[in-house]
Amino acid sequence: MNSAAVVPYLRPQGTLADIGSGAGLPGIVIAAMRPALTVKLIEPMERRCTWLAEVVDELGLDNVEILRGRAEEYHDAFEVDIVTARAVAALDKLARMSLPLLSKQGEMVVLKGRNVASEVPGARKVLRKYAMGEPEIIEAVTAPGLESTTVVRIQRAV
Repeated sequence: MNSAAVVPYLRPQGTLADIGSGAGLPGIVIAAMRPALTVKLIEPMERRCTWLAEVVDELGLDNVEILRGRAEEYHDAFEVDIVTARAVAALDKLARMSLPLLSKQGEMVVLKGRNVASEVPGARKVLRKYAMGEPEIIEAVTAPGLESTTVVRIQRAV
């Protein structure tokens, strides 16, 4: 459920890279809920990529591409409108590995823990380097009666 909490904060169409897709959260959930988004699942572990391919096939998700490797390996290979991730790294490290993938109008929309505000000061230098604005920390409701999820959205500075 918490992977679905990020979906209302995403553009309805365009391109998205899910960094460190692992079990497909939130990437698979996003692809299923936003079929007009082209979703690139970036995952370094072969067995996880195999599993992701099986899930994508089983669900019939034709808007998904699975890329085996680390996000840094794709820095000059393509650009996306949105980068997302869940439980990958602290905000500064996540920004270094994912922001080079963003287009000029791109944004980062990630699931983070409740203490993400403490990561923001350490990430500001990296965010400035990639012309990103101030992080917006959102308490996103997953479903009535369930605990909220923390979403961080960072848009390009205009």
